[in-house]
Amino acid sequence: MKGSTVQRGKTWSYIVDLPAHSITGRRNQKKLGGFATEGEAEAACAELITKINKGLYVEASKMTVEEYLNMYLEVHAEPNFKPTSYDTEKTVIEARIIPVLGKTKLQKLTPLAIKQFYAKLTKPIPRSMLRTFTASYAELYVWPIPILIYCLPISWIK
Repeated sequence: MKGSTVQRGKTWSYIVDLPAHSITGRRNQKKLGGFATEGEAEAACAELITKINKGLYVEASKMTVEEYLNMYLEVHAEPNFKPTSYDTEKTVIEARIIPVLGKTKLQKLTPLAIKQFYAKLTKPIPRSMLRTFTASYAELYVWPIPILIYCLPISWIK
């Protein structure tokens, strides 16, 4: 991973070469400007490179929880689950998760939001359904979410 700084007018910017696009193989770069000094730009560049090398960097995404869950159902659940399991998964997602968390941006989903969501769920549904729901929800975070967010909020909830 390499990066560089460049002066544009009175401010400094950095450019970092990201890994090539996994499907097209095209070059990816991340550019950010507005730094008052070259040192600030270099420090920000180094921080970004560190995040990339640790696997913590993810491109900003406007995808909502609802969009992600629908994609999960279509791409992962439907082809891999038995029809009855898929129907249960779809019902739980559409009836319980999407109405509450659906409009939240996926990258803005926090452990607190999930914990509050669980608190609301534990009262109106039986424990057996909650176990099914918890297993389904945990699986969503095993599916290719590192592409979308760098932390797994579900793992922080005890």
